[in-house]
Amino acid sequence: MASDIQNEAIEWLAKLNRESLSEDDEAAFFAWLQQSEAHQVAFIKAEQLWLRGDVLSRATEALHTKASQTKPATGLWLGGFAMACCLAVAVVILWPSSPAYTELKAGNTIAAFSLPDGSEITLKAGSTLAYSFDKKSRSIRLSQGEAFFDVAHNPAKPFIVSTEFGAVKVLGTQFSVGLNEQGADVMVLSGSVEVAPDNNTQKAILTKNQAVSFQQVASGEKPSEIKAMQLLSWRHSQWVFENTPLGEAVNTIAKTLDRTVDVPASHADLPVTGVLPMDDPEQALKTLAASQGLVVKKVGGVTKLME
Repeated sequence: MASDIQNEAIEWLAKLNRESLSEDDEAAFFAWLQQSEAHQVAFIKAEQLWLRGDVLSRATEALHTKASQTKPATGLWLGGFAMACCLAVAVVILWPSSPAYTELKAGNTIAAFSLPDGSEITLKAGSTLAYSFDKKSRSIRLSQGEAFFDVAHNPAKPFIVSTEFGAVKVLGTQFSVGLNEQGADVMVLSGSVEVAPDNNTQKAILTKNQAVSFQQVASGEKPSEIKAMQLLSWRHSQWVFENTPLGEAVNTIAKTLDRTVDVPASHADLPVTGVLPMDDPEQALKTLAASQGLVVKKVGGVTKLME
């Protein structure tokens, strides 16, 4: 059974690294990942093998074995996500010297919205933006957090996302804009966008699986190549770790648990790549530990990862 699960993980990994990945495939992957801790551990291990180059032959074999089989995506994991969307708030506000804007907020959970033009927006917890559509354009103002946009194609009405650092202009694509203490980052899942920093003549065109910050564009740096589907999997309430030191990954989960988790010095710098559910941080921590041959224990009131 364990071998079958590991082969399934390898098969998924091969699919995720192909250029053409459909939305149905993406949904099916997250559904499979949520089915059990064993699936999550297997996927993390498969990613580690992939990084070392050991998995290529096994991926080919796994895909060949599964070629005649089909595995429908249940989509059941979306239920909680859809319920969370009901907690979002939408109110009409006025910006100085501007038409009426409708403000969208996400509280303590991810929230999804459908816009009048058919575009879809997913807000990370704690994020805020406002939108205003007129006859010539579709205007978005992101003031806090991170938002993912699935933009309905309309060449006659550009879709423009503005931040205090600059603007992103598109006609129809899937991308995200995230604010942080240093500035703002843009990632593209499909299509292309134009990134234009404020008060600067520099611009950059981003395409699928590319990312850049407004500061990088302003200084003339080129976009980075990324795995956008994985980095944007927060839309499905997931933690994504890509070649992340184990100590750093554990600390990310520990912050959610509001406590410190000790990691052995011998394991702290080991790279971890995987996707874990945010809705159960205790289980995510155990899964992360298990992927490295460790267990979670409480010793004298202190949580530790131990062999």
